[in-house]
Amino acid sequence: MKYPRKLSSGSNNTVIVISDAEVAKLFIGDTRSEIGSEAEKMQFSNTVNNLVVKFVRLDYNEILQAEMLLMERIHPIDFRAYEKEIRQL
Repeated sequence: MKYPRKLSSGSNNTVIVISDAEVAKLFIGDTRSEIGSEAEKMQFSNTVNNLVVKFVRLDYNEILQAEMLLMERIHPIDFRAYEKEIRQL
């Protein structure tokens, strides 16, 4: 499936831009426990020493029919930090 404003995709998940401040890791076909487990790991890492991006919340997107793990959006000076559509330009 094509996703709007895609940043990256792996074998299991795709990450899309939600806004200037947030990105979402999409979970399609995963169980609530898998998503919850990943969210818990992120929250724990955030309490240690900000090892990963900040966890924001879990949500559901009706249009994409996907569970989403919302995280802060980091803007590194890196070509891969731009949406796929912008990189193609």
